[in-house]
Amino acid sequence: MHFIEYTKHPVKSVISIKQSSSVIFPAVTLCNLNPIRKSYLQEVTPNQAAFLSLNKEGFGNLYEVKKNEDDDELDTEDSEWDEHQLVGVNATRFAEEGSHRLEEMLLSCTWKNAKCTNESFTKRWTNFGYCFTFNEPAQGDVHMAGRHERFSVVLDVQQNEYSLRGLESAVGFAVILHEQEDVPLIYDFGFLTPPGYRTQVAIKRKVVRCIDLYSLQPV
Repeated sequence: MHFIEYTKHPVKSVISIKQSSSVIFPAVTLCNLNPIRKSYLQEVTPNQAAFLSLNKEGFGNLYEVKKNEDDDELDTEDSEWDEHQLVGVNATRFAEEGSHRLEEMLLSCTWKNAKCTNESFTKRWTNFGYCFTFNEPAQGDVHMAGRHERFSVVLDVQQNEYSLRGLESAVGFAVILHEQEDVPLIYDFGFLTPPGYRTQVAIKRKVVRCIDLYSLQPV
């Protein structure tokens, strides 16, 4: 009987509105569009600079060594480097140490009218480089809509530290809102916010339940 119903391809949509006194606030991941600080690049060895140039595709096509006319050691565009020469270069450590530091970028942070700090964020590796996630794990529900229980941050983009070409050579931050258990694919689905502007995002939670093909019941 179930097989016959399945072969008929029945379609049934049920939309219901459920009032809730609270809802889980999503995780918010922030990424500076510049993956590696300029001051850090000035300290790296030619070996590390060549590693960054050769592995720009492996970092989500975001990393490209910018020609430094003042320092020939960092200009690897015309150098013939063999990847077997890149001894002692740890990709994860190199990207983490060179990334922007949240304690230097974060000018102010409030969550539900209470002050938050850089310790309220988790540093994580994404397909946009090293980023910072707020509210993971979840730090509580919100009980009303509007500005009273909002999350707000003021960030310094540190444009003086820009030395690599990021997404579309832009300056600013990439942002994505996601479930706590989801991986933030910020390079694919994040939105950009430029410096010097105030960006407000209104959100609404939507729950989608799939149908079990065997029992034809929602799961």
